[in-house]
Amino acid sequence: MQSEIVQGFIDKINSSNIKYCHFKSNSSLSLSVAGETDLDLLFEEGSEIAVAAIMQSIGCILFNSPADRSYDDVYDYIAYDGDLRRPIHFHCHFRLDIGEKWVKSYRLPWQDLILSSSCQDPLTKISTSSPEWELILLILRQTTRIYSTDIFRSELPSISAKAKSEFFWLKQKVDSHVFDQILNSHLSAALHSSILQVIEGEYSSKSFHSVRKPILLDLSKYRKYSHLKAIQKFYLRKISHYLKRANIIEKYYPGKRTLSGSGLAIAIVGTDGSGKTTICNELVTSLLQKVSIKYIYLGHGKSGAGPLFLYTLRALSYLNRRIFKSFNFFGHLAKLLILFRRWHVLLLVKNYISQGRFVCMDRFPQFKKSGVSDGSFFLEHKRLWWSIPYKLEMKVKQLVDQINLDYVVHLHADKEVLKNRLSNKYNTNLLHRKSEAIESFMNQLNCPSVKLDSGKFNPNNLIGIITPKFFKLVGHRDN
Repeated sequence: MQSEIVQGFIDKINSSNIKYCHFKSNSSLSLSVAGETDLDLLFEEGSEIAVAAIMQSIGCILFNSPADRSYDDVYDYIAYDGDLRRPIHFHCHFRLDIGEKWVKSYRLPWQDLILSSSCQDPLTKISTSSPEWELILLILRQTTRIYSTDIFRSELPSISAKAKSEFFWLKQKVDSHVFDQILNSHLSAALHSSILQVIEGEYSSKSFHSVRKPILLDLSKYRKYSHLKAIQKFYLRKISHYLKRANIIEKYYPGKRTLSGSGLAIAIVGTDGSGKTTICNELVTSLLQKVSIKYIYLGHGKSGAGPLFLYTLRALSYLNRRIFKSFNFFGHLAKLLILFRRWHVLLLVKNYISQGRFVCMDRFPQFKKSGVSDGSFFLEHKRLWWSIPYKLEMKVKQLVDQINLDYVVHLHADKEVLKNRLSNKYNTNLLHRKSEAIESFMNQLNCPSVKLDSGKFNPNNLIGIITPKFFKLVGHRDN
């Protein structure tokens, strides 16, 4: 099923005078137009502003790539298709660059030739590169991605099954006369013979390693960076990438694409059993592959808190029932722990928003009704030792006021649904009080919000409803 967002792009770009083509993985074009894989698009040089206007008109947002994954003249436009329930990623290239992973140090001069020889796919109506040029680029791209250290391995790195399937698909599509004409007219003798050698070698690892040296020597005149700078850039980016994957620096340096400027603060609120945590997890799962989104749990129940935190709360609750019960000493310690965690988490939220990330908050602290919906713990006590937890709670309250919510989703469900979900934990009076507190919170909002019955929609349908609203909101803000 083709995405309506992709269809909108095709209609607008085809009616413009902008030269473009889909120039990678045309063998799986049907997956690309359905949003299952990225659309890799090559545009004529200097068309960035015109392309940006088209992208904005179809609801796409320009995201910033992380510093260790960004490339010159490559832009990431992403929209969300509510019908298909997936993000649509347009990978827009305005120069023809290839090379090592994380670097791309070669800028090839054949951009205009590829665009002028492109043709329209009869099924999707999108312009695609000719199979001859795509085959040439596939071989050169694979060769330049072989690292210097690979030649010292006892076994040569294998070629991916996807790359091999593309090769054999293109080999069947290529017009031998047109292919020879391109090789003779636009490529050097060294590139000509090397490409034919790879084709004769059936795209094997051995054939690539045998032609690597002459190809890189011939492409050296197209280098953007010196060989030394390319090596330095490669290893710095590689180290940064793995540090982020190990969650060592990811908290401070996003590993995924971020919004320009501030991020988007989203809060999912509702009574117990309304499905807040489920929707938060579904939202994060649907976007995490493409953009930087953080799930933040702001409650103190078992839905999203860490095991150590929950174990400590249970231990304090146990001690409170058996030691100094009349003084409620350990009960106050538990509340102090909850406040400290919330203070720490809210500082992270502020940091994530300043980095341009999506932040999905499961619940949001409220201080309107004491003891309900995260209401105050120590605001009534200001003297003696009580001043310490009082000051901490005031800091939490100030942090809450500093976080400007961009969108709030209020989930609710009828009594029968809540009874089935909560079973023996269903408490009519407590749910009523929490519902009143949440309604009071919603009435005082200064941001867009939506109220949805989680009992009438499954999580996938809810994601399809709310996520496009987030992208639309960011689009209006950016404009």
